[in-house]
Amino acid sequence: MNSRLVRRIALRVLALGIIALVTWLFARALIDGWDRVSEYDIVVDGWWVTACVLFAGAVAVSGVLWGRVLRALSPGMQLPVSEAVRSHLAGWVMRYIPGVGSVLYKVAWAQKRGVSRTTAVVGFTYESIFLQIASIMGGAVVLLIVVGPALFEDNGVVVVAVAVLLGVLVLGVSRPVVRPVLQFVTARRLKERVESLPLLATPRSLVFAVEFLAPRIVNGVGVALIAISIFDSSPRDWFTIGAAYAVAGAIGILAVFVPGGLGVREGAFVGILTAAGFNIIDAIVLAVAARFVSTVADLLVAGVYGLLTVNLRRKEGTTT
Repeated sequence: MNSRLVRRIALRVLALGIIALVTWLFARALIDGWDRVSEYDIVVDGWWVTACVLFAGAVAVSGVLWGRVLRALSPGMQLPVSEAVRSHLAGWVMRYIPGVGSVLYKVAWAQKRGVSRTTAVVGFTYESIFLQIASIMGGAVVLLIVVGPALFEDNGVVVVAVAVLLGVLVLGVSRPVVRPVLQFVTARRLKERVESLPLLATPRSLVFAVEFLAPRIVNGVGVALIAISIFDSSPRDWFTIGAAYAVAGAIGILAVFVPGGLGVREGAFVGILTAAGFNIIDAIVLAVAARFVSTVADLLVAGVYGLLTVNLRRKEGTTT
């Protein structure tokens, strides 16, 4: 049997195994804590609708940033913001094809606009790096500050940890660190080694890493609104929930073999919240609710992509 086929089957089995395991663990915990579950008054209200719009809006914000990265790599490139957002929305929906959907679509789309395959792959990789750094570093800093404020008074552990994270942020976007990563990814994607790669200056990359906090902040507000709808929570809880969701989202993205990070994101989210002192039942219910809302938001994303595509075709028709 073809080794690639074996690997693909193995990854599918692993993905299904992870989803099944997380589902079983969540179900068992919810059954054991049914008394607490029965106390919830879960109603799909305006908070949920607003969260759904915010989740979809976060994808659009990421699309704007994706366009900015491409323009930075291709000076002089004419790329309307709406078209960058449209391509990102399509790539977002296609991410349900594990590991390849978004990449293949965005590379093909960029080529149609005169961007080389190399630049497109580099742009996609930069986007992924910035989003992961913003998610993990930003979320970790918030968690350290919100969850462990007493440590600032008792010792310098949190101060040192935050300083280390910020140092890793600077190093993570620097050219010496990014170059080998980009060379590896482009060689893997293009099936050939590319010696000359378009690279962003370290200061510009650092700015991008900070800018990519925007979609995660929007997501964080969305999941905090769901929490407000489900159970009593304080402003401190909202920050913790938003930060945990950002970090968990990054972990879910790293699990490329699972469509949409299903199961992985929820498991990480619950683990972080329980470690921060949340009741495990509250965390599980919130994780399940957030997955439901984000899935509905993906349908909204697909709808907006369809409208933008129709509008683009109409414009192209009037200019020919």
